[in-house]
Amino acid sequence: MPEKARVAIFEDNLMFLDAFKTRIIAAGHNVVSEATNLRTALEAVEQFEQLGVQVAIIDGNLDPNNTSGYDGRALVAAINRLAPIVKTVGMSNSSVEGVTIDLGKRNYPKLGETVTNL
Repeated sequence: MPEKARVAIFEDNLMFLDAFKTRIIAAGHNVVSEATNLRTALEAVEQFEQLGVQVAIIDGNLDPNNTSGYDGRALVAAINRLAPIVKTVGMSNSSVEGVTIDLGKRNYPKLGETVTNL
């Protein structure tokens, strides 16, 4: 991974979104896209090439009323289809199917290091 990776974050909880951004920036990377719901996240994936996104941080559930993991699976599928070279990191309370590495929210302090090592 380049020294300064270009990162997209998909997280509905604003507290976690801010914590993830802080870790990524502290590790020397750039947050170039973010979304808090599935619709805007899928729209953002369509812009990955123009934005030069290299890593996507994915919460499995972008709707607090739905814990099925559908959102994470839909995002991984869209990324694999539209931007297959983008590395994906699952950051959810449950596993995110199909990601490059499934870190989980409990391990968020390791997020910056994980992006660096991808």
